[in-house]
Amino acid sequence: RMSETAKADFEAALALNPGNDFSRWGLEAAAEQMTSQGLQLTLTGFVSPGLNTKFCERRRPGFQVQGYPTYWSPDGLYFLYWCQKESRWKAARWVDFEKVKKGSAVGFIAAPVNDDIRLVDNLSKGWHEFDGTTQAWRGRGASGVSAVAKLETNVQTITLSGFATTKLNARYGERFRPAMLVNGHETYWTADSQYFLYWSAKEDRWKGTLSTDFERVQGGANPGFIGAPLGADVTSAELVKGWHEWNGAQWVFGEKSGVLSIGTLAAVQLAPFVARGSRGTAANDGLSAVPARAAAVAPVAAGAPEAEAAPPRKRRAPGGPAEGEPSKAARNGAAAPVKEAWAKVP
Repeated sequence: RMSETAKADFEAALALNPGNDFSRWGLEAAAEQMTSQGLQLTLTGFVSPGLNTKFCERRRPGFQVQGYPTYWSPDGLYFLYWCQKESRWKAARWVDFEKVKKGSAVGFIAAPVNDDIRLVDNLSKGWHEFDGTTQAWRGRGASGVSAVAKLETNVQTITLSGFATTKLNARYGERFRPAMLVNGHETYWTADSQYFLYWSAKEDRWKGTLSTDFERVQGGANPGFIGAPLGADVTSAELVKGWHEWNGAQWVFGEKSGVLSIGTLAAVQLAPFVARGSRGTAANDGLSAVPARAAAVAPVAAGAPEAEAAPPRKRRAPGGPAEGEPSKAARNGAAAPVKEAWAKVP
């Protein structure tokens, strides 16, 4: 529905100004989104092995930068984004995502200026990679995009472990159609659709409950029998631990319970296609800037510390869910409604 609305808006803009390149790109991108589940880009040729992998488009709300999609590694540690300041695509760490959305040019690999990394018939090569030892950008002539694929399936997943109710230790897949949102956030469901995770605005945390509670949750109810630490992002690469679980009488803290892994279920469409690209217009302001294609090696500009290696994962301080006592049948996996109760964590 959002793609259809965007398509209509870009068509109207082109009717007023047929020469507007941005509107033409937007129309093509909206039409592309209506026929696929996004793109998958494969990178190769970099010294850092974690970068030589597949990057899948994240399509749910909140993951665009400068109006363009972002592409994420399977483990969620790295992402590709369009850097308006430098008119090029760059890669950064997941911890820098909010900075990037605010305009930062942080990054440690970068495509040539104005290259469209999503073209299947003209794969972007000749990228640069930041060398942390010499504190300089290095040209990697053969590095870059080795494949572009159109996805038939593209679902981000969260796998939980460590809970006493074993049925909760499962993989949850995202659902972000308008009808499946709760408090403006996507929801995550088990394969059998018996359990789901949702963002509780009342408690500022993610909670888990039975699928039979979904309509009540959308209506403002707050049931749940597992809860993440306060304010934690359960999709982050830090793999949030320290959840609480209701045992029928009280909330029990589990130091090792929580997110075991995050990932992406992706299946490639077999039909060939040509992805149309994006172009930025802003001039390079010199912040963490990398050289254009013609320069083999050039010194990094001021601000190079933004290109440092990814830090170790950290665990957030735990906090327990505030309400949502389930029945004994619910804790055992039966399809019974969850009672709401003010069961405070000590």
